[in-house]
Amino acid sequence: MGPPLRVNGTYYISTSGHCGIGTWKNGNNTLTVGHTYTTSYNSTPSKSNAGKYGDFQLLAKTNTNTYYALSVFSGSASSTSTLSYTSANWQSRAQGTELCFSGQRSGQRCRQRITLSDSTFRFTDGSSLFPATEVIDDQNRDGVPDCNGIQHTDSGGPVYYGDGYGGVIAYATVTSTSLGCWDHYSQLRGIRLWNPTAILG
Repeated sequence: MGPPLRVNGTYYISTSGHCGIGTWKNGNNTLTVGHTYTTSYNSTPSKSNAGKYGDFQLLAKTNTNTYYALSVFSGSASSTSTLSYTSANWQSRAQGTELCFSGQRSGQRCRQRITLSDSTFRFTDGSSLFPATEVIDDQNRDGVPDCNGIQHTDSGGPVYYGDGYGGVIAYATVTSTSLGCWDHYSQLRGIRLWNPTAILG
């Protein structure tokens, strides 16, 4: 799941819209995370708003007055270690800087180098994604794609970077990969474009 948010005073957790709508549970299917409140994505391109607001959906608990933890899993896929969110970036991050993501399959993976701060990604169904950020997995920092970034089932996970004080800044959600080497993240900026009251929460 992506960063936890608050919109118009109600608590939600974000994830990718293309993952499908419904009721979502944790990895071992023992805990209900939430149900779809709204989504920007539709597999029929003419009905999709992902080209304006990014590829997102917001999940809500039955009791919308309870909040989600302001933390992100920061180890391997089986690890329980976490880092705390301290703020969110509602703009695009500069080309050449780095990001981390945390996925269901990959766990935490950092050194994701931004190649395009603002990009438009096209899904195989013809619908588009904007605002997006394009990155390469660059573990040795030589500027050449390692082609080992996003893996299947990582979609919807959080994208973030360090705040310099031991916490992390929320930035986006994992969306898709192109030929396995250039990955795309859906910026939180899209959610703020959809609803200006959105804040980290």
